[in-house]
Amino acid sequence: MNRYLTIFFLLFMLLVMGAFASMAQNNYGFAMLGWVSLGFALVFLYQLIKKLTGKKAYSKSSVAELLGLITLTALFSLDNFHIPVPYSTYLATAAAILLVLVYAGNLRDAIQKPVSDGNSNKSWIIAYYAGVILFLLSFAISPFLPQIGIFTGGGAFILLLVFIFGSFLLPGLRKGWEHNHALHIINGFRDRSFILACIFFLMALYGSAVRIGWLPPLYSDAYPKVFFDMGSRLEPGSGGSTRTDLSQSEFKEKYERFVERNLEQKR
Repeated sequence: MNRYLTIFFLLFMLLVMGAFASMAQNNYGFAMLGWVSLGFALVFLYQLIKKLTGKKAYSKSSVAELLGLITLTALFSLDNFHIPVPYSTYLATAAAILLVLVYAGNLRDAIQKPVSDGNSNKSWIIAYYAGVILFLLSFAISPFLPQIGIFTGGGAFILLLVFIFGSFLLPGLRKGWEHNHALHIINGFRDRSFILACIFFLMALYGSAVRIGWLPPLYSDAYPKVFFDMGSRLEPGSGGSTRTDLSQSEFKEKYERFVERNLEQKR
């Protein structure tokens, strides 16, 4: 995993740059977010192909993790490019649930791993994995049960904060990995959960800053804000759609025809 850290760091930097570009109302902001998501998907796809074609033995859980991450990042990329995907909500939910099962198994393995300091120090590992799992559950159930999804996401954020502060403050912690530093502990897990943890932290911090007015929302010149507001009401479980036979792709097509008709009339 260490060999990909530079690539992931670069993608995270581009992700932040794209978000700030979008907040500054630059046209390329959303496109950059889409390309970064596609970059993550391609890296995960390369890792999957290399794993399946390599000579080393691999576990089913590692393959399932990569499949879930590829699905999520590819859907995010298409969404940022405003390309509708049939049943995208259900595909993203299925991928999130698959990752929940993978990380639940990794949590079990981490707890069973013998350590020199006793089982009490494993509470930080439990907090970390529980935070990642709750974040994925929040992502999976929010389209259907938005209120429960908000509380689940809040619990995930608190657990990850517990892990970060606990792993930094706990003295002399050694768990068969290098040091008690949070990044060293995460690196010892040998999975890709830290990517989701970092993205969740960025999302949570940005969402909080937008709600209290410290940062502006993301901007897209391709469609006005009301387009995304109306489109989100067509998501399953949103409760905002008055027509159950109208999908997001159909709404997008009707909107584009409406804009074209009005532009032709003005000409």
